[in-house]
Amino acid sequence: MSKWDGKIDILLVGGGMISQEVILPTIFQERKRGNVGRIMISSLVSDIIVKNRELFPDEEFEGYPDPDKVPLGEPQPELFREALSKLSAHGVVIVATPDHLHTPIIMAALEADHHIICEKPLCLKVNEAHEITEAAQARALYVFTDYHKRHDRAVRALRRRYRQGLLG
Repeated sequence: MSKWDGKIDILLVGGGMISQEVILPTIFQERKRGNVGRIMISSLVSDIIVKNRELFPDEEFEGYPDPDKVPLGEPQPELFREALSKLSAHGVVIVATPDHLHTPIIMAALEADHHIICEKPLCLKVNEAHEITEAAQARALYVFTDYHKRHDRAVRALRRRYRQGLLG
């Protein structure tokens, strides 16, 4: 086993709007600062991987599904599990999928012994929150919930207008 280089590997599950506008720019910036190593993005369809390559042409990341191997538009709902199995012991899973998919992805990541950052909401049902808590505590893993709305362009624009006295 080789010595850890101190860089966190990241698996981002979900590559849509919030990933494109907030999460990926942050991850890429942290890689430039020397804090992030390998980056993997797992999405439902390879179209999203293609879009992220267009948006971030100078950034390297592994795409699941790989557009060179999986036809555009062909759903791969369980492919994130393959990416999970390839994430290093010093990896973090970021969950940025539609809300109803959070719990199964979180539970799979916990079973694979990875820390998690999940975009809000953590889950949709109270019993799911208890299951997540118990699984995380049993494995001594962190599960954080990120509230990203403070980064949304519309929210920032409204805040600026309010501070300028243009809104009540």
